[in-house]
Amino acid sequence: GKSIEDALKITKDDVRKSVGDLPPIKYHCSVLAVSALREAIYDYMNKNNLPVSNDMKLQHQAAVKTRKSVEHD
Repeated sequence: GKSIEDALKITKDDVRKSVGDLPPIKYHCSVLAVSALREAIYDYMNKNNLPVSNDMKLQHQAAVKTRKSVEHD
């Protein structure tokens, strides 16, 4: 396992390297995986009244906005 701090350092390139070469059309999966991880960490921290950085709050707001636009299309 990783600490929250270490998990937040995971990048899309880290995910891509760990799964090996991906076809270009599947590259977005590594981006989605990192976004999902960060959203899960945000949710955990928020539910457990842990401090959430402003950067993480902004990322969460962007994710919510994207999710809402996709749901309404």
